[in-house]
Amino acid sequence: MTAAIVSIGDELLIGQTVNTNASFIGEQLTLIGVNVQVVLTIADKEQDILNTLSLCQNKYQLVILTGGLGPTKDDITKTTLSKYFGVDLVSDEAVLSNVKSFFAHYKKEVQPVNYLQAQVPEGCTVLMNKVGTAPGMWMEKEDTVFVSLPGVPREMRYLTSKELVPRLQEKFKLPTIYSHNILTQGIGESYIAEQIKDVENDLPQGISLAYLPSRGMVKLRITGRGADFEEVRTAVEIQVDLIKSNIAEHVFGDNTDELAKVVGDLLVSKKGTLSVAESLTGGALGKEITSVSGASAYFLGGVISYHEDVKISELEVSPETVKDHTVVSEEVAVQMAKGSLIKFGSTYSIAATGLAGPNSDVSAKQIGTVFIAVANKDHVICQQFNFGGDRDGVVRRTVLAALNMLRLELM
Repeated sequence: MTAAIVSIGDELLIGQTVNTNASFIGEQLTLIGVNVQVVLTIADKEQDILNTLSLCQNKYQLVILTGGLGPTKDDITKTTLSKYFGVDLVSDEAVLSNVKSFFAHYKKEVQPVNYLQAQVPEGCTVLMNKVGTAPGMWMEKEDTVFVSLPGVPREMRYLTSKELVPRLQEKFKLPTIYSHNILTQGIGESYIAEQIKDVENDLPQGISLAYLPSRGMVKLRITGRGADFEEVRTAVEIQVDLIKSNIAEHVFGDNTDELAKVVGDLLVSKKGTLSVAESLTGGALGKEITSVSGASAYFLGGVISYHEDVKISELEVSPETVKDHTVVSEEVAVQMAKGSLIKFGSTYSIAATGLAGPNSDVSAKQIGTVFIAVANKDHVICQQFNFGGDRDGVVRRTVLAALNMLRLELM
């Protein structure tokens, strides 16, 4: 089944709003075997919408539109759909009841403009929106199914998951697709490709491999397609095991795993505690760790020692060490990690110091130079990294590399 995703909204075209809706819909359709072939972003103008509907008619079997379903005058998707299909807008009693219930829940009065939400193109199939007031609408014309969804992400996600996907699976015979994501840290995609080239070259028919790099990590998506789900799943998992055996040290999880959660689980299993000493990351490492629910079971706290005086006063870094090696050095990172252990009484600590850029106040050090130390009461390990990219990229890579160093130490 071929599909087009059409996002409607001037705010998307001018960059005021990031189009996360298309990403979510594309992912959900792909998971059920729908082949998304194009994503379009168009203006809130009647003629643009009409032209796009005509363009997609019979070219794609499924067209998903998002946006323009609100109650205000600038929301014109419903009226334009009515014009395209040659039908009138009619009031739907079930939608009207839903609108009234929604406002009653929040103890607010329904405004006259909100009653317009109950109007839908005559003959359409209503997709009831139980987390908002704008319904989704399913309409068919010749060889194409048109589905219009609200642009509000929460409402769009609800209708996609609870209404759209089940209806597509019920109405159409879709192929089986199964994907498994391998999550890696500390190795670039070209190095992974070299290490798994034999596996990749021998992938069976119906199995594909995609490299999905982001700041500080690479995701490998292994996807299988076929008629029988169990056969496809088994074939994919065989390739997953083969790939993992070649890059085992760099694999920290699968699918929706998060590195901070993986590290937290390891700390809990070892009854360990953690503290951090941050410089260039400015609290980003502590934020990542505490993004995990239950992190208070193992995370004690941290020091943001951005200035060298704080490194000296709070983490017992030697002024002579700073003078001899600068604050961006292995020696300072090691002393920061040891100082954090003492200050918090934790069983493990992480320290990070470096140059995030774009300016440098440390001579002879390249922007992106980072030293990360991981310590326990017995020893300290420290690594130097040279992270390219912008300031945010250096910080993000530092956070993930620090967590991965601790993961490997815990293992």
